[in-house]
Amino acid sequence: MRHKVIDLLEQGYDVPDWLFRLGIRWSLGRQSPAKAKDADWDCAATRQQDHDVPLGFWQNVLGPRLHYSACWWPKEARDLETAEAAMLSFISERAELGFDQDILDFGCGWGALALWMAEFYPDSRVVAVSDSHAQRVFIAARCRERGFGNVAISTIDAINLFESHRFDRVMLGEGFESMRGYPELGKQLTTWLKPGGKLFLHGITRRQGANPPEDDWLPLFQDGLKLENQWCFDGRHYQRTLNAWLAQQDRQRGTIMALFRDRYGSEQAARRFQRWRRFFMTRAEVFGYRAGQAWAIGHYRFVKP
Repeated sequence: MRHKVIDLLEQGYDVPDWLFRLGIRWSLGRQSPAKAKDADWDCAATRQQDHDVPLGFWQNVLGPRLHYSACWWPKEARDLETAEAAMLSFISERAELGFDQDILDFGCGWGALALWMAEFYPDSRVVAVSDSHAQRVFIAARCRERGFGNVAISTIDAINLFESHRFDRVMLGEGFESMRGYPELGKQLTTWLKPGGKLFLHGITRRQGANPPEDDWLPLFQDGLKLENQWCFDGRHYQRTLNAWLAQQDRQRGTIMALFRDRYGSEQAARRFQRWRRFFMTRAEVFGYRAGQAWAIGHYRFVKP
């Protein structure tokens, strides 16, 4: 059913959102636990194209801080701006960020956390590392605009420049599992921490019933580190975030279509637009499945003895 709906969308048919979402939920219900880790249908290819998307797309879809991950929606949060700030504050608290620290933000995306740390911990020194030249240029420009002199930006290919640097905190966000050679990443990050330094992970986790979260990647970060604390909050926070991004995309359709026509040409613009809508809807249904208890967001804090 899911593939038939996607085929119709690719052929240009106007498939209602409710029907597409129904197909995703139907597929989720038929999925065996053994295949649970493959729940991000139709998403991997889209994620691989993240860096090919014009910056203007992200500026029109994400919140003002460009936090490209789950936001936190406390009762008082009514918009993306508030939910973004709530999550970044949560991360800072759980990572035990403080003043006069050396902090590595590895896989920093569009700099949401790096710029937050620069703003709220001005006496600390932040190294932001991205795998995208465009993100590096954007973050550098934001730092100049806001007068932040405590942020150094690098790309992953130049990370050897910091191999002699040791950090009080290493921050690792969602998407690290897609980085090149991520199985070796845990050992490398351990060497970059000072004794007593801490590694904080913000990542996707899956759950089976009332059992603890299952994370294939978690043991990779326990060589030389001790798990100090962990938290898990249900996937409905991510579901609400994704639906908010979708609503933003629809509101800014004219602007985004113009950007896509300039980047991809007229024939591909509408298809690209629909693929992103499908991506957001798919992920929203995945994280909302079983009231957010099947897929969730995990926070983990490790300490180096």
